[in-house]
Amino acid sequence: MPETTIEEEKTAESIRLIEESKLRVLTSDELLKLKSRSFYKPIALLEFAKAPAEADKRPSIRCAYNILREGDTMEDGKLDLERKGWALAKFGFITSEVARRNGEGIEDIIAGDLATVTEVTLEGVRDYDNEERVFVEQFGKGTVLNEMHNLPRPIREAIRDCTGRMIIGMENFIEKGPIQTKKELKDYCFYVAGSVGEALNKIVFEMDKVKLDDEQAQHFGQYLQMTNIIKGIYRDWKEGRVYVPAEFHTGTSHDFLIQGKGPDADKARTQTLKQMLELVGDNFPKALEYLISVPSELQGYKAFCFLPLIGARQTLETIRTANQYEVFTGVERAIKVSKGTFENIGKLAKGIV
Repeated sequence: MPETTIEEEKTAESIRLIEESKLRVLTSDELLKLKSRSFYKPIALLEFAKAPAEADKRPSIRCAYNILREGDTMEDGKLDLERKGWALAKFGFITSEVARRNGEGIEDIIAGDLATVTEVTLEGVRDYDNEERVFVEQFGKGTVLNEMHNLPRPIREAIRDCTGRMIIGMENFIEKGPIQTKKELKDYCFYVAGSVGEALNKIVFEMDKVKLDDEQAQHFGQYLQMTNIIKGIYRDWKEGRVYVPAEFHTGTSHDFLIQGKGPDADKARTQTLKQMLELVGDNFPKALEYLISVPSELQGYKAFCFLPLIGARQTLETIRTANQYEVFTGVERAIKVSKGTFENIGKLAKGIV
């Protein structure tokens, strides 16, 4: 039998979950598996690789990821700016209400505000993306919010704060349009990813009573976010989003970076990619310090951090050595690590445990 690739395995699992969604409500874990391309396995390690005395942080971080993924879907959708801004603001209010409530149900939120937001968000889902549509539909059934509601209040508040700051960054990006400067990109990544690092620290402290460095955690989140931005240059452009700072290619349009031919286009791509790689690389030292700082008694959390960090590092190395035209046109071999490399990273993570 021919060998099955990771992408084929993901596609088969997505098809299975989409079919299951027609018969029943998917679990929070299944929603994570449906939409995550990089975090399902690391989040699973929080449970399966944890030390004997370490708290199981898988449900808390899985819940946070699914909530942030729903917000990301709203930002990426094809809604007009006014409706997109409304959906994000209402979503922020919903998570605040779930965080606030103690001893009372959230059925009214699920049947009311969440149902309305889900209906609007579905209007913005791209026609070709069945995974996205099923994720939004299933999220609207309330499984993830119920999971959040059952978490301890400090963890609910950490998820609420992280979601709120992410929404601020997204709303600012939507209002201003394409990013113009390096500072704007750094600010955007701080709000949508640096705040995630802080939320992770709060969850670790609440559950394991271990205090990790917030600044290092911010750089950890920003390193992963900027890597994803470089990987997604072509897809973002195709869907009407631009995260590459205009000052990185002064005098040249973003469209020319993607579509241009000849030496001028090659020069512009070389210059732009060099600056993007330098910017993301600035975050790596503190991101690595963050990983190293995780104590051995939190080996599950250390494995959770290790897998995406080293995966991002290898992805950037693939991009650095690839044909730059292929990077800017989204050719998979130029922006994704090979199956063998990915498997080796997994073995390394097991070795840490």
